[in-house]
Amino acid sequence: MEAIFSVVILLGLWVVQLSLHVMNRNEGSRAWRDTFHRFIRPAWCVGILGIILITIYRIIVQYRAWEADPLAKFFLPPYQSITYFYGYTGVRFFAPWLIALAAGIIFGSLAELFNRKFGERFFEKEETRLFALGIFLSGYPGFLFYTIVMMGFGVVLSLLYMLRHKGRAPLYFAWLPAAIFAILIVRSL
Repeated sequence: MEAIFSVVILLGLWVVQLSLHVMNRNEGSRAWRDTFHRFIRPAWCVGILGIILITIYRIIVQYRAWEADPLAKFFLPPYQSITYFYGYTGVRFFAPWLIALAAGIIFGSLAELFNRKFGERFFEKEETRLFALGIFLSGYPGFLFYTIVMMGFGVVLSLLYMLRHKGRAPLYFAWLPAAIFAILIVRSL
């Protein structure tokens, strides 16, 4: 359920990114990027809120399933403390998303810090936020696969650009589809 939601958010944001690029191609690269930048924060908010709501729904479904099962009901009150149920669902449902959120914030902040320190040499200003959003919405352990995919793609693209002497390889349009790819691959395993 979370995977479908994440893919929809990422796909929608990617469509906005590509649409703004195509519609404003003649106005210069900065104009459409400034417009696109305004869509990233709402995507983060919708992503976090949606994951929380889906996770709460899954916890309610888990409680009702255990309540209806003649053996599993012994894991619920009055046979067990409610903290057992909250501990189980917290580890099973919330922890992976909290890990992914923390990783997204940490790696996005580090990428932004190093990018600023080296004069915006590595990324456009939106790219670090797209990278962080991809990490979060890929979930745990999906974001591990996502970072590997992006590193591999970045190395290959950079080598191709170096061979053609064109400068830095643009990963601008790769962050979101790579996250979608990572989600689909990890969920299919």
